Amino acid sequence: MDATEAHREEEEDQEDQEDVMLFFGRRATPGKCKTRLAKDLMRILMVNEEEEEEEERRRKGETMAARLYEFCTERVLRGFLLGREEMIRGTNVCAPTPRRRYRDGVMKKRLRLVFYVAEKEEVEKVREWLEKKNLLFFGDEDKDDKEEEEEVGVVSLRRRRKIEIEVKAQDESTNDLGLRMIRAINDEISSYASRSPEDVGERSRRVFHVVGTDYPDASWERLEESTKKMRASKPLKNDAPKIGFGKAEDGGFWHLSTTCRLSESLFGSEEEKLVRWSTNHTLEDAKNAARKVGMVPHVEDSYDPLYDIDTLEDVRNWMIATTTNRKEEKSSEVEEDEFTKLVGEVVCMR
Repeated sequence: MDATEAHREEEEDQEDQEDVMLFFGRRATPGKCKTRLAKDLMRILMVNEEEEEEEERRRKGETMAARLYEFCTERVLRGFLLGREEMIRGTNVCAPTPRRRYRDGVMKKRLRLVFYVAEKEEVEKVREWLEKKNLLFFGDEDKDDKEEEEEVGVVSLRRRRKIEIEVKAQDESTNDLGLRMIRAINDEISSYASRSPEDVGERSRRVFHVVGTDYPDASWERLEESTKKMRASKPLKNDAPKIGFGKAEDGGFWHLSTTCRLSESLFGSEEEKLVRWSTNHTLEDAKNAARKVGMVPHVEDSYDPLYDIDTLEDVRNWMIATTTNRKEEKSSEVEEDEFTKLVGEVVCMR
């Protein structure tokens, strides 16, 4: 093989490396999302606004909970999209060609994002929501191609302006969260296997992640670190499949990562549930379930566990942790996005 052929194969190998992010969430509809948080907010409103009718307090609590979830989801998706842009902007390229744009000494991979909503009927509404917030199509459309090429150093943003976040529906034939996640991963793996059968499995350069959209600090940086450590961890036996988890503060996990197809019975069945979802046992149960089917579980521990926003206590704890971290880092910068502003209002409620 001459140097030219070797270089061509190297480029093709690099182009094949891709992370597939499957964000699990739903449309932020009052009364259909964050119901525990809504009830907590209703109790506060009951004390503060005694003269209001119960129905009005319920409506306000559900609306505020839905807005918090909506802003949290936007924060997470925007963070991953910006992480993708930073990955591309930091690429060392010789020429602005699609083949070379992802070549980099550290990160030689692409990032594909899919939002899996809870119900098929939500798909179009979620697309409209994301497009309105400049998340479905990501990039500054007002700049001309030349300016963008100079700024990014690769093909212009307009030439890459395709759907940045795909929107699909979760499998509605089951209400089991674990099974929905497994089927989403397996469906995505099948779509790749049909085109490239040899690139699915433990040695695959593709990693498939399911990411929760109710963890405000979920980020590409954390997930990338988790993936590296999962890949580097030594299996109990040769070629034992690995599965990675991101630890959540409440005992659950904010992401699940793997390179291979998962058994539908991984987390149990209707008759025998192996994972106690939405409890402080969730992560440990999931790890034990993975071991039972011969997988090697890995939990990323370089960062503090993440808070979700399931309850008012969770929201307050997230704000306390965020404030504490800023003080420890001696940072005066405050990321005042819509989520942070609304959290500030909620935390001040008595």
